[in-house]
Amino acid sequence: MAFGLGVIGPGCLYPAHRHPAAELYLPIAGRAEWCYDKGPWVAHGADAAIVTRPNQPHAIRTIDEAVALLYVWLDGDPAGCRLLSKI
Repeated sequence: MAFGLGVIGPGCLYPAHRHPAAELYLPIAGRAEWCYDKGPWVAHGADAAIVTRPNQPHAIRTIDEAVALLYVWLDGDPAGCRLLSKI
């Protein structure tokens, strides 16, 4: 298990990526949008728990505010993260 705290500023994109670990995102302040498997962007705020399956392509973007979030890798090797050119 690995975890950390991140902040993504307003108007930013955390590009599409995937990794062997399942991941849990817990926004603690602000709002962001998540996109999975080329699907629609879905907004989440501080009341959400967002789960990513192992090797599931995903990206995060902010619009007009920053988001602070806790991320937790539930298994797998953090060195296995791969950026993707697009979702």
